[in-house]
Amino acid sequence: MKKKIISAIALVSAVILTLGCATGCGKKGKTVDDIKKAGELVIATSPDFPPFEELKSNGAVEGIEIDIMNIICEKLGVTLKIEQMDFDSVLPGVQAGKYDVGVSGISVTEKRQKNTLFTDPYCLAAQAIVVTDGSSIKSKADLTGKTIAVQTGTTAETYCMEQGYTVNSYAANNDAESALTSGKVDAWVIDDLTAADMVAVYNADNSDSPLVILDEAMTTEPYAFAFAFGSEELVKEINGIIDGLVADGTIAQIFKDKYAVSADFSSGGTLLYITSIDERDGSLSGEISVYDPREGSTVYTVDTGTAVVADAAFDGSTLTAVTSRSLLRVSPSGGMTAEYGYGSFVPSTWCFGDGYSVIAVTSEKVSGQSDIVVLGDTLGEEQSISVTGEVKRMCSSGDYVYALLSGSVLRLDVRSGETAEYSYTGSPCDIHVGNGTLWLCYYSQSMALSEQDVFSGGR
Repeated sequence: MKKKIISAIALVSAVILTLGCATGCGKKGKTVDDIKKAGELVIATSPDFPPFEELKSNGAVEGIEIDIMNIICEKLGVTLKIEQMDFDSVLPGVQAGKYDVGVSGISVTEKRQKNTLFTDPYCLAAQAIVVTDGSSIKSKADLTGKTIAVQTGTTAETYCMEQGYTVNSYAANNDAESALTSGKVDAWVIDDLTAADMVAVYNADNSDSPLVILDEAMTTEPYAFAFAFGSEELVKEINGIIDGLVADGTIAQIFKDKYAVSADFSSGGTLLYITSIDERDGSLSGEISVYDPREGSTVYTVDTGTAVVADAAFDGSTLTAVTSRSLLRVSPSGGMTAEYGYGSFVPSTWCFGDGYSVIAVTSEKVSGQSDIVVLGDTLGEEQSISVTGEVKRMCSSGDYVYALLSGSVLRLDVRSGETAEYSYTGSPCDIHVGNGTLWLCYYSQSMALSEQDVFSGGR
């Protein structure tokens, strides 16, 4: 996040905000004293917009904006109260004075500023274009004559309609995603950070038919919090808090925290590798930081650009990182030493062994098959085999890789390429191997099997 960019957006926003207030300020809003007297700040949100707002399985609403609002409430000395609703009800509810503030990944537009006060923007986002793998749509220009899914009440809906596209609107982003995956629409337009989150979740379970985010964005826009006219004093107070959170790096850290991926120590604990996903000018970017815990400082960082880091592990000499585009090898002395590109398919699963890495990707040659690829310490291919269906999970032990397939466990010798297979019953969700024992992990139980007994054909 670049302070100068945020400041520039804030300046423009403030000018437009002032003009809007001069023509339409009412008395629906609240003052700082009103909020402190009530002891709470009531926000309106649609929690279907990860990582900004997301409804968790325990009923809690969490996300980047919720973290920011909790800090704001702490500084105001009040508690945060969350009211959930469809997105198209957020702004009308705020404008009518039913809620104190709209917190729902809301883009600042000139049209909205005619009826709503906005804080200084804290993030610059883009509207991403999402399509299915193999789609003929490769750029924004290819959308002519196509049908686009959007969420009702969003700037994506407004923009696509203004541009003359054929638009299907849905109350929730999950419904828009389903419309795309079921073939009801040709593309889906959604904020890029949320697109990255939802597409990653979908592709993890649907590696044979993944979704693709185009490199070209539909448009870019700032995010801010929405208030009713009459809340000028309260907005000014909160703007001061937001400016402070931007200046001291708190908001940037919240983004990183929400996208923290992994950390691993080098041999002897002399270095700590931290892989993370950052927000940079509204786009996701990856970063690998090499940290010296003895000195308490960062030795160097590796910027992976728009290749988002998914996982990483240190093998005794270098770090191997799995990104959305390739495997990377990072040395303790600085920089990348090797790279292995996947092509058009992101791995469905992966694992790391002593001196090797293994990925499973959808086969580019045969439909309905997956390729298990063993890569050496320089990321050169050492073994590659094809299996039917999807590889659900993998783990390693010594010279063996164990792949959980549909109905069986495959053991692959990474040195010789020899394989052995064990058929199981039920539907295990994970697999582990250790001390000569094969563990099949089900949702309600685990099964321990003797590796020697089930793979009697191996060495």
